[in-house]
Amino acid sequence: MIIRKLALASSVAALLAFSASVASAETVLNRGIGATIGTLDPHINFLAWEGWILDDAFEGLVANDAGGAVIPGAAETWDISDDGLTYTFHLRAGLKWSNGDALKAQDFVDGIVRTIDPATASDKGYIFTSTIRVAGAQDFVDGKSKDAKTVGVSAPDDKTVVLKLVAPAPHALFVLGSFYAPPLHKASLEKFGKDFIKPGNIVSNGAYILTENVPQSHVTLEKNPNYWDAANVKIDKVVYRVTEDDSTAVKLWRAGELDATADIPTALIDALKGEFTDQVHISPSTETNYMSFNITK
Repeated sequence: MIIRKLALASSVAALLAFSASVASAETVLNRGIGATIGTLDPHINFLAWEGWILDDAFEGLVANDAGGAVIPGAAETWDISDDGLTYTFHLRAGLKWSNGDALKAQDFVDGIVRTIDPATASDKGYIFTSTIRVAGAQDFVDGKSKDAKTVGVSAPDDKTVVLKLVAPAPHALFVLGSFYAPPLHKASLEKFGKDFIKPGNIVSNGAYILTENVPQSHVTLEKNPNYWDAANVKIDKVVYRVTEDDSTAVKLWRAGELDATADIPTALIDALKGEFTDQVHISPSTETNYMSFNITK
């Protein structure tokens, strides 16, 4: 069965979706993702649309439900110390990577350390030095310490991840999902280097496995049979299609070539709302912008 849903987002977070079904041997979701796809390195990518792909392929210690609330991910439970400085995560039993390797707590430690390692040059390394201030992270980033063990994230055993902060951060759980803190299959990185993310090389722990990445065309993900909750993953394949622009994406959707797409042209929002009524959804979005002035001039 092909489930057809259109989810179009504009700068004001407008979504358009409808459902239909066609008999087929497998369930496929075709999604429009915009004009370009950047890096799919899970510890470097800092773009939201590519993040959708990586969210399908990787799972963090925690996840989010449809309403945005934090729910268990790879970690089934967690404890927070009374002073708010220590988070202890307890992994689910029997977790595996997509290639069948056991998923261990150290893999999450390695993921955070790689993200803040200056050699990685990740745009989101600041998450662990500023957004949530992990003990020892700033010194590691600044090169004052070369020892990753001085960073306040550790795995005392295969099922436990401990995160130590410099200051309380009530929002910490919101940044420990797959987008900011995915685990690292270190053996793949050591074997393939930067090519560890390519189809055929990539080993992931989420609901899907990356099987195709065709530049300027599409990215294909297929269901990961080793995912802990694979029995409840209802879509067999997700295809992210590169679209030239928002108007083209809408045309592809109307033609049945897309089930969902990333953006609606702002000028079409009212018309689409009139045509599809409750299939258009407007959802809130939050961001902070600032201007920095040179006060010496």
